[in-house]
Amino acid sequence: MISPVNLAELRTVDLFDDIDDAQLEEWVAVASVEQLEPGDLIFEQGEDVPGLKLLLEGEALVVLVAGERTEPVGRQFAPTWIGAIASLTGGPMGVRMKAQTPCRVALVRVDDFRRLAFSQPAVHQRVMRQVAPVMGRITEMEQNRERLASLGTMAAGLAHELNNPAAAARRAAAQMEEALD
Repeated sequence: MISPVNLAELRTVDLFDDIDDAQLEEWVAVASVEQLEPGDLIFEQGEDVPGLKLLLEGEALVVLVAGERTEPVGRQFAPTWIGAIASLTGGPMGVRMKAQTPCRVALVRVDDFRRLAFSQPAVHQRVMRQVAPVMGRITEMEQNRERLASLGTMAAGLAHELNNPAAAARRAAAQMEEALD
């Protein structure tokens, strides 16, 4: 059996730095804990999140999925919080996140998270301060992907342009060989 989350565990998560123990007890009451093994999915990119996840123990790998490719973009180390922005906005998760090591994770369902975050301004403000840096990183990843796609297109065009004169030279050499024979 997995032991429930306690006040001391949640106190280690910086999301709760500016609230008192009475307010933190409200989070303890609604958090459910799960134990994850390496490779287990924490969040799937493009899917709605079930709520805020608190990584209490372990390490998570963050990857960006583009078609058949996955690109590692970072790691999350306990203690930390994940999925708050998507929970508040109702949008999908922008990345895939998997347990890299055994992880102890507490889930605060979306409705409970929103209710508590809006009733405790210090928590809501901490989440909102992360919106700009997260959006900046996502924008940077998208720009890098676009640059790489453009570079690939240019490389293909260059190869095509170089191949045409090379093919003409091969044809001319073959014709000269035939003429000399």
